[in-house]
Amino acid sequence: MKRIVVAVDFDEEIGDVLEVASGLAKDTGAELSVVHVYPPNPDHILMPPYVYPPVADEDDHEVTLQAQQALVREHVQSLIHKGVKASGYMKPEEKGITKSILAFAEEKEAELIVIGTYRPGRFQRLILGSIAEEVIRRSRIPVLVVPPI
Repeated sequence: MKRIVVAVDFDEEIGDVLEVASGLAKDTGAELSVVHVYPPNPDHILMPPYVYPPVADEDDHEVTLQAQQALVREHVQSLIHKGVKASGYMKPEEKGITKSILAFAEEKEAELIVIGTYRPGRFQRLILGSIAEEVIRRSRIPVLVVPPI
């Protein structure tokens, strides 16, 4: 295996997802591409599936994006420090989070997608669905889902 895409969304399970992905990368010699897909427009933040706090304007949206970019950088630096070949990316959502993740994996010629999941309530799952489930259904390459530990 040469390339693994890790999709992250900065919830509390990100550490578990990165731990599993980095273990696979070390074992196989693969390169990790850590990607966070974000809403390109602050108006979309209040719509499903985003669970961000309300953003008042473009300036707040830019501050949020800068903070997320710093988190991607921090996580990638931690992976590199552990001896994993890794790079980080921020990608604007285009036609849905799932399609954006899959397009990124295709662009990177990934052989595996690693994604986390969480345990939403029944109502949330009914209304919002699960990004991880949708990635599994639509992906042409293997997907490893890391549940909350």
